Amino acid sequence: MWDVLFSAISYVSSLDVNPSEALDAANNKFKRRFNYIEEKMREKGLPLDARHEKEENELWQEAKSKGL
Repeated sequence: MWDVLFSAISYVSSLDVNPSEALDAANNKFKRRFNYIEEKMREKGLPLDARHEKEENELWQEAKSKGL
């Protein structure tokens, strides 16, 4: 696993991208999308659990399409 991480860091660095900033941006994007899912599931009165994976995946795609 560490080899993959270090390879990714090396690759990103070769593109003149700061790996730490890229990771922060990716984490922030994930948080925005996950928060969107939590909010919409709460509005629907549905818990976040394996029984509602389909709804969660649909909301994830919806969040992506909204640019979150």
